[in-house]
Amino acid sequence: MLLTQNLRQARILRRLHDRAQIAAGRVVWPSAQVLPLDAWLAQQWREAGAANQDLRQPLPAVALHWLWRRQAAADAPGLLDLAELGVRARASWLRLRAYGGDLDDITRFPLTRDQQAFATWARGAEQELRERGACDPSDLARLLVEADAVPAPGSPLMLAGFRRLTPSQAALLAALRAKGWSVTESEPAIDSHAAWCHVAPDPESERTAMLDWARLRLEEQPDGLHALIVPDLAANRGAIRRALEARLQPELELPGSARRERLFDLAGGYPLSAQPVVEAALAALACSQRQFDWALASRLLRSPHLAGAQPEQDARIRLDVELRSAQGLPRASVHALGDRAASAEAGQFAALLATATARLAGPTRRGAAAWAESFGACLAAWGWPGEIVLGSEEFQAAKHFRELLRELAALAVVAPDFDGAAALDELRRLAAAPFQAESGEPSVFVLDAYEDPGVSFDSLWVAGLTAAVWPRPVTVDPLLPIEIQRRRAMP
Repeated sequence: MLLTQNLRQARILRRLHDRAQIAAGRVVWPSAQVLPLDAWLAQQWREAGAANQDLRQPLPAVALHWLWRRQAAADAPGLLDLAELGVRARASWLRLRAYGGDLDDITRFPLTRDQQAFATWARGAEQELRERGACDPSDLARLLVEADAVPAPGSPLMLAGFRRLTPSQAALLAALRAKGWSVTESEPAIDSHAAWCHVAPDPESERTAMLDWARLRLEEQPDGLHALIVPDLAANRGAIRRALEARLQPELELPGSARRERLFDLAGGYPLSAQPVVEAALAALACSQRQFDWALASRLLRSPHLAGAQPEQDARIRLDVELRSAQGLPRASVHALGDRAASAEAGQFAALLATATARLAGPTRRGAAAWAESFGACLAAWGWPGEIVLGSEEFQAAKHFRELLRELAALAVVAPDFDGAAALDELRRLAAAPFQAESGEPSVFVLDAYEDPGVSFDSLWVAGLTAAVWPRPVTVDPLLPIEIQRRRAMP
């Protein structure tokens, strides 16, 4: 069993294993057993929990985000972005625990106001987890050792891509070995490599040189694995993607190219809610909840992801043009839109609207699971994701959105009942996370940080090494006292 730091490394290593088997002339071979460490720990914790009912149950990530956000909101209700602050606070708490610290350590030092607030939130989160008999799944490396729940020896383990273990990970490995496990750490083979420094007058020139180099490397070693580290990837993602398409795969600019497999893979992604099929789903739910405006109606009338989009295409477009010409409806309501659709010979759209609205009828306040079920029924009434054949990326986006409905239902373990608008806001928040569809077997990976990728590439270009960012500036966790970070040797 090969354990990696993250899912990206696991996917790359599986692809490398498959390529090696093909190169060896094999037609059938056992799948590589590769998992992120967190996934393996969750699996071991479930098995340990089946034998020991006293072990805490891991909370879903969405429930933990809600819990931390609620702690911040209770202590400082006037803050603007409570969701982001909750995420940062949880990350600091997990970092403290991974490096062997606890909240008592923090109070021994003078604290800033932010650190005092963090200590209050963290104590509240810890107390709530204890009361619920729950735990954070990202803390399982420490909990397995602390609860004496290290499993009996199984398949030999190898860790790949862990250049620096946290103390909790090192303690886990020691406990596994003491239990009789065979655990090794993969050390990449270091051959003689060549390194060059390319001096560019400006970022655009550097990007052009980088893409020319990537194309050359692909031509020389088409079966190799190549990487580009671009630290400002998030800000320039669209431009870099278009440049990669033009330089590495010009055929992607031809009609019908959306279904082609790409030779490159960009880290991160655009928000899931930016995908047209998901945008249509959120618009349909909002309209069915009577969160109505004529721009929303226009989006639904033009969407191919609802039932009857092709048979009623002309009628719906005519109605959309009428709405645009009149700048909306005299009475902005679901019933008014349904009446106009019926009179414009878009009767199926009017029927879908009425049925979908009825599917959300019921108590004003419900639990998260009830809202998730109602949202699923509403989308089914709309005929979402439509009658067209979805491409690979659209299909994966629609599948992931359905999974978000299950995540929304998981909020029921921590969240009280709320109204439909709040439930839809939670779903939008979940859909705002970056989404990246899997596609084929890319040979070029574009990474977004100066971090060790954990995988040995055949060639690597590191961009953006300007005097302003390299050497990297020192960064500290603002929610943890600097003394704690030094004593615990946090990076």
